[in-house]
Amino acid sequence: MFVNRVAKNLCQDPELSQVLSDLDAGRDATLAIAAPFPAAPVRYPLLGKASFRQGRRLAHDSPMGPPTGRCARMHRIIVIDDQAMLRDSLRVAISLQQDMEVVATLSDAALALDAVEETSPDLVLMDVFTEGGHSGIVATREIKAAHPEVRVLVMTSLPEITFVRQVREAGADGFVYKDISTTDLLTIIRSTMAGYSTFPSERTGDLSDSGLTQEEVRIVRLFCEAKSRREIAQELCLSEGTVKRRISEILAKTGYDSILHLAVDAISKGYIVPRLEE
Repeated sequence: MFVNRVAKNLCQDPELSQVLSDLDAGRDATLAIAAPFPAAPVRYPLLGKASFRQGRRLAHDSPMGPPTGRCARMHRIIVIDDQAMLRDSLRVAISLQQDMEVVATLSDAALALDAVEETSPDLVLMDVFTEGGHSGIVATREIKAAHPEVRVLVMTSLPEITFVRQVREAGADGFVYKDISTTDLLTIIRSTMAGYSTFPSERTGDLSDSGLTQEEVRIVRLFCEAKSRREIAQELCLSEGTVKRRISEILAKTGYDSILHLAVDAISKGYIVPRLEE
């Protein structure tokens, strides 16, 4: 009953009725609100639907002033990860922040560019491997090429020895391993939005410390994909003799007695991810 009476009284106010009529018709309007002490009423501009469609926004020098506190601009974030539990956990943790909101969650990086164009995010939190085997690194490259203003923070749980290089080359704004805390991740998101880049040092390990060249890493990767020496030679435009010589150099650097043993170890420890799309 109280609500009905208030609504009836408001509708009887001629100025408010005119404001509501203008807004409903898509026109801009101005609402005057009396001050709590004798003074001229404060007038607040209100944008009609037509102005929103044209992309207009209230100027910061309007009586409302720039947004502060809870009204501060929210960082719009897309979360992309193929693990539903992690995806949901990140959505909840980010949504609890006063300065962040999750505008979309995806399990497949192949849909990332479309989602960016539909939701206009400030930052994409991108997993390296997603549903369907699609690469977050490839999706990062596509996003940065089409929308360089959108920041991309790539994350992974794998110590693949080429990830840091690949992520940098894709144009990402940062790269993190998933073993960091949620608090640290939120801090890195904020620093990324502030224009800072976060990239870890190359992870150390049996293969990471061996000093392999990019070509040698590609040879190891192709062996991990069960390619023969002839197939590797064809793919890298090398002779079989050169591939054989490179394998000897790889074994000398890594201390392994066979390329097969090296390939098994590299896959099991996560140093090499077979069929990684670069």
